[in-house]
Amino acid sequence: MTHSYLLSAEYKDFIVSIKHSISQAKSKAIRSVNAELINLYYQIGKQILEKQKNSSWGEDLIGQIEKDLKVAFPDLAGFSRRNINSMRSFYNFVQDDKIMQQLVAQIPWGHFLLIIRRVKDKNEARFYIQKTIENSWSRVILDHQISLNLYNRQGKLVTNFEATIENTDIKLIQESFK
Repeated sequence: MTHSYLLSAEYKDFIVSIKHSISQAKSKAIRSVNAELINLYYQIGKQILEKQKNSSWGEDLIGQIEKDLKVAFPDLAGFSRRNINSMRSFYNFVQDDKIMQQLVAQIPWGHFLLIIRRVKDKNEARFYIQKTIENSWSRVILDHQISLNLYNRQGKLVTNFEATIENTDIKLIQESFK
C-alpha cells in the first residue's frame, strides 16, 4: 500500500533535506577524524625527531617503533616504517607553523605526503594545500597541477583588465584565464 504523502512535493523536499543533513554530518565527521589523525601524526613526528635529537637512539628507532606498534595495535594500519618516517618529515616540514598545521588538517594525509615529496618550498606547499581545499582536488588532480607547475604559472598572464574593466569581478575574470 502506497501512502499518498510519498508522492507529495512536500515529502520529497523533506527527504532531500534529511539526506542533505546526513551528508553534511558525514562530511563533518570525516574532516574531524582527519584533523585528529593529522594532529596525531604531527605529535608522533615531533616526539620521534626530539628523541632522535636528544638521545643516541639513531635511525633504527623508526624500525623498532614500527615493530612495537604492530604488536600493540595489530589491526591498525598507518604505522609502517614508511609512514612513521613520513610523520617525522611532516613535523620537520611544518614544525611550529600553526597556520600550515590547520591547513594540512583539512586535506587527506596522502595529499599532504604528495605535496611534501614533490614541493620543497613552504609557500608553494601552502599554495597547493589551499588550492586542494578550495577545489576539492583528488590526489591525481593535485599531482597533475604540481606537474604543470601551477604555482609558478598562477597569475603570470598579462592582461589589461584593471585598466579596461570597471567591474568588481576582475579577480574572477582573471582566474578564469589562468
